[in-house]
Amino acid sequence: MTTVTLAAQIAISPITIYYFNQFPGLFLIANWVVLPFVALYLYIGIFSVLLIHLKPLPYLVIDFLDLMTSSLNNFVLWIIEQENFLIENIRINIYEVVLIYTLIFLCYSSYKKIIRA
Repeated sequence: MTTVTLAAQIAISPITIYYFNQFPGLFLIANWVVLPFVALYLYIGIFSVLLIHLKPLPYLVIDFLDLMTSSLNNFVLWIIEQENFLIENIRINIYEVVLIYTLIFLCYSSYKKIIRA
């Protein structure tokens, strides 16, 4: 999960910085918490759709989904409040975005050549 999060952040950061002029410093911690929540939320949601034919849907499932939703919202709000970890006022132009992606591609290509050798 960490590798995928870092790879996604490296890939999307130039565009994020270009459009929003900021970089989130707590992206890794946020993803460590949010991704398992979302996966569990998805499984329980699918399970509740299968149980929808029971009239009414068991309150235990509804209460658990409600608790998960409020907990996840509270965590995201806490992340948003941590303004010290938000790097702002980063200005790059489209040429620098292209240059950064070129450097990422060259680093990846070099890495693949080293691995093959």
